[in-house]
Amino acid sequence: MKKLLVVAVLAALLVFVAAPAWGDVAAQEEPTTTEAPATTQAPDTGDQEDEDVPWWLLLLIVGAIVILIAAIARGGKRKTVHVAAPDPGWKPNARKGYADARWLYDTMNEDIAIWRGNAQFDGTTAPGSTADTAKADTWQALAGRMDGARDALYGLEAAAPDAQTAQLARAVVSRLNTARETLDARADARHNYRTVAAGSADDPDRGRTLAEARDREVRTGQNLVTARRELADALTHLSALT
Repeated sequence: MKKLLVVAVLAALLVFVAAPAWGDVAAQEEPTTTEAPATTQAPDTGDQEDEDVPWWLLLLIVGAIVILIAAIARGGKRKTVHVAAPDPGWKPNARKGYADARWLYDTMNEDIAIWRGNAQFDGTTAPGSTADTAKADTWQALAGRMDGARDALYGLEAAAPDAQTAQLARAVVSRLNTARETLDARADARHNYRTVAAGSADDPDRGRTLAEARDREVRTGQNLVTARRELADALTHLSALT
């Protein structure tokens, strides 16, 4: 709209400037009569020529209008493609998801699983009990950190700038869930072993059940190592987004 207004103004300016010249041309084209003038015309002193618009100025104005119209016509054919910018909310989610998931990776290890199993057997799982208070507090914080990590990673998936980032967020959530499940399984295996070991020595199946309980401890411990390694791999890729 602004461009059309500029063209209209320039056209009006052209008409205004060129009007005197066109009037002179029209006056020169009027037919002459054979009647003798009543009075003697004063000789031309050159003032009329000073009032005429120079021809080069007219050409300059016309050329400017032509160039402007051509530019408008050319610009109108171009289609502007608007690319939607990625949602900036995915960055904070990536940072928070990584921070919580890294804390969980460092925490969900063999040491705390053994503590949990022993504390369950001894009945000292609550913070402030005779068990290790620091580990009890840490275990209590696991649930909150898991929820925070999952919420942030779900937010990252929803606002991901590309499919690869969304897939990575899903992968970290899956690895976190697996690690937590294997951590609980390892703790339960330790609790089971302590329970079997404390059984009656007169039980004829004591040797077999004790060996099975020990095998279960070894198996769940190996599963926890594998789950933590897979979580570490996923976190390595996630760290590149932060």
